[in-house]
Amino acid sequence: MIVKIDNERYKSIPSFPDYGANQHGQIKRLAPRQGGRPIKPLTPSVFLLKGRPARTTVKIYRKEVHRGRSTTTGVARMVLEAWIGPPPGAGYHAAHKNGDAADNHLENLYWATPKQNSNDRHKHGTMIVGEACYNSKLTKTEVRQMRRDRLNGHTWDALSKRYSVSVHTVRSACNRVSWKHVS
Repeated sequence: MIVKIDNERYKSIPSFPDYGANQHGQIKRLAPRQGGRPIKPLTPSVFLLKGRPARTTVKIYRKEVHRGRSTTTGVARMVLEAWIGPPPGAGYHAAHKNGDAADNHLENLYWATPKQNSNDRHKHGTMIVGEACYNSKLTKTEVRQMRRDRLNGHTWDALSKRYSVSVHTVRSACNRVSWKHVS
């Protein structure tokens, strides 16, 4: 169902039938509100990760599913569900073609597998890896030195103690299971 509100076309979102999405990434309630209050666009929340938008969400009220409570849902997913249809399979992500998570225009969105989404994040430079990760215990310099030390005969335990990390972390870094981006 398409509804025209303020010269904008909003298409009903199948998983949230009381709400609609326009092609510019705005979400509005389509059903009348209690007490006849005016319908207005929902205000999205932008989650930042390392100072960049990581995801844009809105709070949706769905009585029949959440027992009268609200749920937080991604705007990109809602726009795709409304205009393109449901994801082609389980586990699909709402992905951004230009890498800007705050740009939820329909022409910038598509359904992607987790692998495609990960490849996009690498291509756009938005993948958080290495010491940019908030819980990283090592730096690029330490990983390079650790790999040299291992080639020079240091044991896993000795490296673990030297860098104050677990043996598993040392093995993963030295065997390029983690820190693959460091040469």
